Amino acid sequence: MAKSSLGLTHGKIHMNNIIGKQSLRWLAGGALMVFATLSHAQYVWLNEKGSRVYSDQAPPNSIPLKNIIKQPSAADKSAPAVTATPATPAVNPAPPAKAPPTLAEREADFKKRATERAEAEKKSAADSAQQAAERRNCEIARAQKAAMDAGEPVITRGANGERTAMSQERMAEERARNDKNVAACK
Repeated sequence: MAKSSLGLTHGKIHMNNIIGKQSLRWLAGGALMVFATLSHAQYVWLNEKGSRVYSDQAPPNSIPLKNIIKQPSAADKSAPAVTATPATPAVNPAPPAKAPPTLAEREADFKKRATERAEAEKKSAADSAQQAAERRNCEIARAQKAAMDAGEPVITRGANGERTAMSQERMAEERARNDKNVAACK
């Protein structure tokens, strides 16, 4: 007998040629996996809006027992049992899990850090300028002390621009002030 390209023999179509046995096995295995995934949700309850919720975790304590439709069997001890909502609050309730920061909170934190960094840089620059001014003042005080300790007369200019020699009393006062300024230098 002649066999056609469609797998016809005596007018019958063989299923093996149209859909292979291997394909049928894969299809059956896929269907079983879909059903297994659906049955994995161990808890079913009605939320506050009346919608059904499927989960592998226990419902929140705010859900009354009458709204819990399905929960794990007693044989499954790995899942926590659902208990009724306590009438009195717990003595030491666990702190609520902190949600990750929102984009606005992250942006506010970034701006706060940038402001703090700018203020720190500004303070650092002001401190550096202050230290430089103190160093310069110390150099001037040392130079003036050296000039007065040399014993030569110190010439100053008056209010109208005339030159006058500094008196001995005034030089003693200036020496004391310069000694104090040099002692304050680091």
